[in-house]
Amino acid sequence: MTKPADDLAALRETLDGVDGELVRLLAERLSLVARIGEAKASGEAGIRDAARERDVLEKVEAAARQLGVSAPLVRKIFSEIIAHAVTRQAAFLSGAVPGRAVRVAFQGVPQANSWLAAQKYLSGLGLEGELFGFRSFGEAMDALVSGKADLAILPIENTTAGSINQVYDLLLSHDVAIVGEETWKVDHCLAGPADVPLSSIGRILSHPQGLEQCSLFLQSLPNAQPVFRFDTAEALKEVAEAGDPTQAGIGPPEAAAAYGLTILRREIGVSVRTDRNGAVVTSVVAGSAADRRGIEPGDRLYSVNNERITALEDLNRVFEASFGRSSVVMVVVRGGAGYTLTFGLE
Repeated sequence: MTKPADDLAALRETLDGVDGELVRLLAERLSLVARIGEAKASGEAGIRDAARERDVLEKVEAAARQLGVSAPLVRKIFSEIIAHAVTRQAAFLSGAVPGRAVRVAFQGVPQANSWLAAQKYLSGLGLEGELFGFRSFGEAMDALVSGKADLAILPIENTTAGSINQVYDLLLSHDVAIVGEETWKVDHCLAGPADVPLSSIGRILSHPQGLEQCSLFLQSLPNAQPVFRFDTAEALKEVAEAGDPTQAGIGPPEAAAAYGLTILRREIGVSVRTDRNGAVVTSVVAGSAADRRGIEPGDRLYSVNNERITALEDLNRVFEASFGRSSVVMVVVRGGAGYTLTFGLE
């Protein structure tokens, strides 16, 4: 007689086989997407085809209903697959093709949040990247316009700090196009060169926004003096180089690990102003003006609450899901450049 444990093991083995087949089919679909991107590169077709995307979603939802599978779940999965495919095609049409290192400009230093967001964006596309950090958004934009960089990743919205108006101005005043979007969850930690009592810390280094976003935590350390630095990752690097146990920094845990620091507290990013744990930064990926053909007037509404919008029903669905939120954030494209509108919800 077969034991229940044996049955469970056999079922799990079968399930693993199904999962492997799903991944294989996904890889096959992405291969077809790459061929479609090549076809678009030789023609006049834009990156996005709203009618085609809507048709795909309607078909998979209908198939899901026939098979007794949740149609909203299938729609969500395929929406993510389509968004990933569009991003891959945008990268391809901007010259960012697999097998060639893509030159990406960003504001900050290695291990900073923009650097981490750029790494996430490239990884999602399966691309190799060469990242160049600059001290200002303007310098990163200049690198793109001059041809020294293929792409520039620029933050446009921070759920704690709000809109980053300087980036909007740069997008509107330069002849560039938005070719992608990435989000990054800011996870601030307190890190130092040694595991010491928090009461012994006299100075805490970070970017002004990092300090503001951790203001509630800092209230518990009245003897610690906040010290402004150009970048959160740069602050952690300085703490590591100094080796002073009475000095700590606030920044990404990835940066703390890279510089060999000890993490003293995790997830400390709750500000007095918002009472929100952590921030989510939305960045746009800007490419050359030649990529603008993929963002025409019909694609003006790019995303709502970080969900890409391709049809009116998508917009209705996202707004319905927004009840209970404090605001709705729209990323809009105008003439190839992007800006954000934030609407308060009563």
